[in-house]
Amino acid sequence: MQRIYLDNSATSFPKAPEVGEEICRYLNNIDTKTNPGSYAKAYSAAETVLDTREKLAHLFGVSDPRRVILTAGTTLSLNMLIKGTLKAGDGVLTSSVEHNSVMRPLHQMEKQGVYIDKIPASDTGVFDFKTFEEKLDFYIRAVVLTHASNVCGTI
Repeated sequence: MQRIYLDNSATSFPKAPEVGEEICRYLNNIDTKTNPGSYAKAYSAAETVLDTREKLAHLFGVSDPRRVILTAGTTLSLNMLIKGTLKAGDGVLTSSVEHNSVMRPLHQMEKQGVYIDKIPASDTGVFDFKTFEEKLDFYIRAVVLTHASNVCGTI
């Protein structure tokens, strides 16, 4: 029987074999936190994190790898970004088909004076780009849009 995996919103499956191999290599050879520590394994852990940041900075065109942070997951990252960037009076343009990991922090920020403008989606989950362009204005500080919705499957 072929396995069908339907929980990609929680984690991806299957992962590339190199992912498991690298996790095992790290656990078997380093397996320590990066800071504080002034011993060989702590230096190896710090070097692994720096190497990862440098590679991600290159991938995303970030000039300074110190501006790349690693978090426990996407939900935490979105919370940090949304709550750390927006302030009262700012506007956010989003869609009506965003995941809870976006909508919950946006609703929390709305209570603190952030204006949320949602572009409604059609019955098929597609939103009108013309409406989107019309709503772009000086008060919009952030645009938060999913690339592929796990709410309705729209890309």
